Amino acid sequence: MMDGYSFFVPDETPENQEAVYSDFARLCQREVHEPNLRIYSIVFVLHGIEWTATVGKKLQGIQKVSSHSNGRKVERLSTVSDPAIVLAIFQGNPFMVFTNHKRVKNVGSRWVNPFMAGQPKLVTYFTA
Repeated sequence: MMDGYSFFVPDETPENQEAVYSDFARLCQREVHEPNLRIYSIVFVLHGIEWTATVGKKLQGIQKVSSHSNGRKVERLSTVSDPAIVLAIFQGNPFMVFTNHKRVKNVGSRWVNPFMAGQPKLVTYFTA
């Protein structure tokens, strides 16, 4: 666990964060965890892209791109992103990510909301 990430729900007042977080948990069919078990960020692989989902930020990914140059295979890393902002992440099998896709006008995403993120490679928790 890393220090310095106090729990929050983006764009919500302190007074209604718990209620909104509980609603997100219900929509993801997950339980509401104690503050020290709430997830700030995960790294997971989906369709060959290593994605990072961090509460309050857009989804960011890194993928290997292969090409041929002068008869040699060349690999480079390419960054990709998704316009949706992560609002909450819930552990389980699979982990679930809840975003602002379809909650905020004109915010699109390549995934449904919420979406399944499988089993992440890395999990960072909020501090209690």
